[in-house]
Amino acid sequence: INYKKWFIAGYYTFSQGKNDTEGQLADPYNLRAEWGPAGFADIHHRVLLQVTLPPIKKFQLSLSYQFSSAPPFNIVIGRDLNGDSVVSERPGLVPFSLANCTGSTLVYKPSYGCFDLNPVAGSAISRNWGRGVSSSNMPVALLTRSWTLGKKEKKSGPEEMVTVNAPGGTTVRVPASMVGGVSSGNKRQYVLQFTIQAQNPFNHTTYTAPSGDLSSPFFGVFRTTGNGSTYNRRIDLQLRLNF
Repeated sequence: INYKKWFIAGYYTFSQGKNDTEGQLADPYNLRAEWGPAGFADIHHRVLLQVTLPPIKKFQLSLSYQFSSAPPFNIVIGRDLNGDSVVSERPGLVPFSLANCTGSTLVYKPSYGCFDLNPVAGSAISRNWGRGVSSSNMPVALLTRSWTLGKKEKKSGPEEMVTVNAPGGTTVRVPASMVGGVSSGNKRQYVLQFTIQAQNPFNHTTYTAPSGDLSSPFFGVFRTTGNGSTYNRRIDLQLRLNF
């Protein structure tokens, strides 16, 4: 949308997806048990909005907003139960409260429930059964200011003519560009541009899916940021000369 020097663009997507091709199999002889939500395709809602404001005292401001709903993640027991040397078995889920979730093979996790670490065949939860948290952020803000240096080029029209010597002692008028001259009305222009680009300007932390290993003390803990790096806010300054 363009409206009175405002520019607005964006999109919304809804998606659902399942597959059986992510990670190691819980049971190498039962591929059907791996059919579950896809890590990327089963993020149901995604929104992206970009806005460029009209120039304010020759400063141009562009903003973006992004939202995505919670991604799925896999929950595993953290032990090799079937002897295939791969720690990918999933637990079962039993309808017990915290008070009743007792025993060496039962473990209770708040917000998840009571997990059975030694489930009978066919009672394990599906792959990517867990859900992380949604993310909402302003990933990029861009502020720019440009200065034009030098006179404006002369509007299109007849080129300036100059008089030069010709054979036989005569003279002739030719375009100035033919003899290396430049019309007095044409000056080269330079554009100096200053840019401030801020990634995550409000320093709002977004996370990827938490750890899903029940044998780890970090189960359910968010350990990496959503932008896939070690920083949250980053500000870059740029000075550029176009000629």
